[in-house]
Amino acid sequence: MDGRISSGFASSAHRFETSNVEECRDYILANTGTHAFAAGRRDGGMLEFAHRECAIGRMSLNFADLTCSDGFTITKNGTADFYSFQFLIEGTCQLKGQFGNAVAKPGDVFVIDPELATKELWSERCLQLLLRVDRAMIEQAVSAELGKGLTRHLVFEPVGADPGIRSWLQHIAAAKSTAGADPLLDDRRVIRNVENTLVAMLVSCLRHRELDDLERQRHGVA
Repeated sequence: MDGRISSGFASSAHRFETSNVEECRDYILANTGTHAFAAGRRDGGMLEFAHRECAIGRMSLNFADLTCSDGFTITKNGTADFYSFQFLIEGTCQLKGQFGNAVAKPGDVFVIDPELATKELWSERCLQLLLRVDRAMIEQAVSAELGKGLTRHLVFEPVGADPGIRSWLQHIAAAKSTAGADPLLDDRRVIRNVENTLVAMLVSCLRHRELDDLERQRHGVA
């Protein structure tokens, strides 16, 4: 497990570790409600999995470190009530869905849509930070900026370059780890502002089907 990143999570964060394929599979499904894990080989080969999770207000910040010697897949079926923004640190992931095929590499962010089925095909290593955000928060933010309700489901491009959001998430995780000495992030008003800032980053910096309208709105172009 990469201690440089996981150590940023508070000692009170939810923690899980296993080297057992079945435990890994069951945990991922229970934690997401929609994601099915499958090892590349029937016996799973060598597997090491570690997960950390902490709350940022109504958001969930997650650290995942999964190594499986023969690769693995994670398939999302069914609908969820959140978008998952996944910031890749190590490993390569091929994504398949209604959008076609896409490849995420270190330094990229890929988005798991709450409505669309997606299959992730991973190389041996997966090291990433994941931010889960309720779809209502994302859709309300876009609606507020547009000044009107959305008439269609908000779909992000599946993969893009991280514009720098991951470094903010790592900083927030580190700040929360010292919350006992510095309770700033325990203040509800501060947390609400952090939520709003992160949502603004996501909807302003990552490509989605309403982004062009948002840009025209900001620049006063009809």
